[in-house]
Amino acid sequence: MKILISFRGNFLYCMKYFILSLSAVILFALSCTKITSPVTQQQMLRNGKWKVSSGTTSNRNIGPKTVYNDTLLTTGCAADNYLVFGAGNAGTVNTGNNKCSATEPNTQNFYWDLLNNGNTLVVNNGDLFFGSPNVNATVSNFSQSGFTMKYYVYYTYPNPADTFRTLNDTIDVTLNLSNY
Repeated sequence: MKILISFRGNFLYCMKYFILSLSAVILFALSCTKITSPVTQQQMLRNGKWKVSSGTTSNRNIGPKTVYNDTLLTTGCAADNYLVFGAGNAGTVNTGNNKCSATEPNTQNFYWDLLNNGNTLVVNNGDLFFGSPNVNATVSNFSQSGFTMKYYVYYTYPNPADTFRTLNDTIDVTLNLSNY
């Protein structure tokens, strides 16, 4: 009988501390909030498709003659083009259904990287979208829904005054891209 009373006392003692410990664990679990890691710019680029919502171009040397048509980016055959930034810094230019030429491919693979704390976007082999095979763009106004990039393109075109010569110009490009 003495053993039974001793066991009952120890059992109640143990149960009291077990319930107290269990309550503390439950209270701790309920008070915790999930800590989410901030989304990086690379992750934002990889989440979605990026399309030109507006853009401007200007020639540095030739004056009012515009050889790089900025309306083509938003209303012409390139208006349905979009970018997909993939893992491993591989990306794809998708040229959409409205082709600029009969030989234009459906896609073009490119390489990309964000440098200088996300302030510079480097793209190699993206000429179907950017008008130049290599782009080193300054990035601003970056968010999950869009960003602005500024870069320049060297352009050579026939000289209308002398068909045996060409003219060279630098074209400043500003693109506002939207994630859709």
